Amino acid sequence: APVPWSARVAVGGSAHTTTSEDERLRVESAGNRLADASESAALLRLTATSAKPRELNAISDERERLLLQIARAANPFATLGIGVKELKEGKTVVRKVFRKMSLVVHPDKVQEPLKPRAMRAFAKLEAAATSIEAMLGLDQAATQLMAEVDLALDGGRLTADPAVAAKLIGVAEGTAAKQTKRAVEQKFSAPLGRLQSACPRDVERVWKGLSAAEECVARGTALWTPSEDDEAIFVTRAMGCKDLKVPTPLLAAGLVAECIELEPGCQIGIAMLPDGLSSVSEADVA
Repeated sequence: APVPWSARVAVGGSAHTTTSEDERLRVESAGNRLADASESAALLRLTATSAKPRELNAISDERERLLLQIARAANPFATLGIGVKELKEGKTVVRKVFRKMSLVVHPDKVQEPLKPRAMRAFAKLEAAATSIEAMLGLDQAATQLMAEVDLALDGGRLTADPAVAAKLIGVAEGTAAKQTKRAVEQKFSAPLGRLQSACPRDVERVWKGLSAAEECVARGTALWTPSEDDEAIFVTRAMGCKDLKVPTPLLAAGLVAECIELEPGCQIGIAMLPDGLSSVSEADVA
């Protein structure tokens, strides 16, 4: 009688999802996301961008909507929901938005079960408001320029579409790499330098985004990107998915290897399977 197949996970599994404490902390540190975006979500949905307006507008409860907005925000401007135009009002708009959101998500304003989420969300909200106010105190125009880059990154096309990247940088599509780099330095170097002392981590994130945009212009061809409905994944290590590795390393890029000792005469098969596949039938093996 044939011996039935048995299977086990060699590489991957829950160790490469946000159910792993180490992976959750790494993702939070790398991307400034909060893993407890929703009490009903067992895993943190990894996306390269902040929560989209369509996703937020679908949530009728204001508190849940704001908690998700804050948890998923990839930059301070998305945390508060402030755009380039609003920044023309200076620090006033930051304080106004911060106070309004605080009335909803402050830990003292929520029921006991929500307090842990609210505490983390409020801390991130307060840090974002402080960061933007510090930027505006140094240079309002530079702050608007940073918000413009972050908005482009959140659109999900800056590192994939040469037309989007060229428009932000201020060059024509097909511009040579050296000229593109020079244009980036001329447009962004001095303004971002003036913000360095107030928000070094934010400046670093924007420079990484601009570097990826330079590469996009030089490449000259658009990359495939998933639809909004399909852009989230639930694993923290995967092949491909460049938008989740550059400019923010939400997915680990390091290699993982495991040595498996084979017994003489045994038969073994190795298969690469998507994270959503829970079992493999005998027919699949055959």
